[in-house]
Amino acid sequence: MYLLENSFLDKTNQLIDKNIENPTYSIDEICRDLGISRSQLFRHIKEKTSHSPSLYIRQRRIHKGKELLDSTPLKIAEIAYRVGIDSPQSFSKYFTDEFGISPSEYRKPRENGQADLIAAPPNLETLTQPFPTIHQFPALRINNWWLGLGTVLLIWASIFVWQQFTASTNSTSIDLASSPVPTENSIAVLPFKNLGAAENSFFSDGIMEQIHTSIALIDHLIVISKTSSMRYRDTKKTTPQIAKELNVNYILGRTVLQVGTTVHINIELIKANEDRVVWANNYEGELSTIFSHMSTLAKEIANELNQKLSTAQNKKIERVPTTNLEAYNEYLKGKQLQLTRAKAGLEASIQRFDKAFALDPTFADAYSYKASSYYLLGSLDYMDLQKSYQMAEKNALTAIRLDENNGMAYAILANVYRSQNKWEQSLSTYQVALKHSPNDAQINYWYSLALRSVGRLDEAIRYSTKAVALDPLYPVVLVGHIGNCSYAGRFDLAEKSIKDGAILFSNSYLYYYATAFYFINKHDYKSALEEFRKSDRLNSDVKSIKTLIVYCQLKSGQKDLAEPYLRSLTDTAENYTFFAIIYAGLNDKESCLHYLQKGVDVGILPEYLKVSPIFTFLHSDSRFKAILQRIGLADSPSLTQ
Repeated sequence: MYLLENSFLDKTNQLIDKNIENPTYSIDEICRDLGISRSQLFRHIKEKTSHSPSLYIRQRRIHKGKELLDSTPLKIAEIAYRVGIDSPQSFSKYFTDEFGISPSEYRKPRENGQADLIAAPPNLETLTQPFPTIHQFPALRINNWWLGLGTVLLIWASIFVWQQFTASTNSTSIDLASSPVPTENSIAVLPFKNLGAAENSFFSDGIMEQIHTSIALIDHLIVISKTSSMRYRDTKKTTPQIAKELNVNYILGRTVLQVGTTVHINIELIKANEDRVVWANNYEGELSTIFSHMSTLAKEIANELNQKLSTAQNKKIERVPTTNLEAYNEYLKGKQLQLTRAKAGLEASIQRFDKAFALDPTFADAYSYKASSYYLLGSLDYMDLQKSYQMAEKNALTAIRLDENNGMAYAILANVYRSQNKWEQSLSTYQVALKHSPNDAQINYWYSLALRSVGRLDEAIRYSTKAVALDPLYPVVLVGHIGNCSYAGRFDLAEKSIKDGAILFSNSYLYYYATAFYFINKHDYKSALEEFRKSDRLNSDVKSIKTLIVYCQLKSGQKDLAEPYLRSLTDTAENYTFFAIIYAGLNDKESCLHYLQKGVDVGILPEYLKVSPIFTFLHSDSRFKAILQRIGLADSPSLTQ
């Protein structure tokens, strides 16, 4: 530690030592006792030690504990409490991080009359050597590292292309030789632990979401999606394990306690490979000021990560979603209900969003997520499709009118346009959405699907790779990426993702569905058949899987299976796609085109028709080109650029 020479820092030391046994003695209390602001304290200590005040305080406690190990027979648990560490386990962990040896191991030689394992500690007030640099810290000893191996493999696969993506978004080439190491400025925001009543858990999640939303606006910062981060709620894994699985350098999280109208938030930013707190913040105040404080926190985090914020970014971060906490709670409950994807849950989510903007008519996020619920109701066949699109578009446009930077609202609008075959509008609207929310994994994923639909497959791979890097534990995103790679003929990339995904997503029917299409693209119909059967065993309610099973059987030479299956299908609009697939399996061009033409008349066609391997045998037929023309997928500069 540094010798703190001037009176300001001497006084800081005296205050820490005076309150060394008080674990709740905080940075705010030091600022109060010194009569300075948090930023002044942070600046002074950072200049002298290159560390944050919270880390400096903790290391001072640990050095004091080391003195007590030398000079007293106190038990380690007693020493921990004497120096204000909340538990013996935490004391042991911090001690080991600081000195590379546990307290009990450090004390053993002394008890046996042997030499010190580490140098004898000088008095706290006479320490003159600087803190060790990152490279001087002892290597962390992480047990059971193999527990996260499967996830690490998947992240490595995604990070290969992610690094190329960040190097040049205009390049369509992919360099698989990139080193699979975390980008320096990469972070995961973990769920905040709710220390209060169970009914306040929504509020704790809201704190996490607000911080995540704010820091995701920072340029050149990879922020892992909440979908993946949420998997670590109540985890027993260590910070280095989590960081290794998510392939990030920093972890942010801690606790929230809400009592009445007062909230206490404790936040820590941890340098993961050292398991070391590099920045911390404690907030205690009224709920009414919470959102403005979240903006301040995001800026401090950006500063800690050496991120320069533009005027526009500062303005976005300072934006408060709502000043009405009751409205915010209704919004959070609506988002939770939306995750069920069940009809009742989606309808209930709309009611919650309605309550939210009844309380605050300017609450743009409530409108954007209401738009999302309507879009899902239609796409999941829970309500009339055109009605769902109409309501989704209406609410998305309202959200944009209230907040022109609302990325999710633009993305839902783009989804509606994509579903209506308005490709140029869809692509341009996705681009606007990504301009406002570049680190949103779902928007990157949706955009990649639109790019696949119009045949821009190299670009689709780039955006789905980014989505996987941002949301590595969400199977739907990986499945989309496998599809993009397979359709583009990038079988090397597809194989890597399939191999790594098998460890994580072996219980997902979508994983086997995507793997089957990989084999179809390679004309390996027997392997595709096996994968579709696995998919069907996991979810037998998906009718398209049964049709694709028959398709693969037909392509494998079992032509006698066609007639009985065709007889089982009623000649109605919802089955036109299935008829077309079966006739494609028979290489019956006339019948296949007949049902595709019937489908286009009623607006029901196979997904990714332009690039689907099932219909490549029709590509030279003028009638097939006419179908693509009718749905806006004929080649044009705006779609092929």
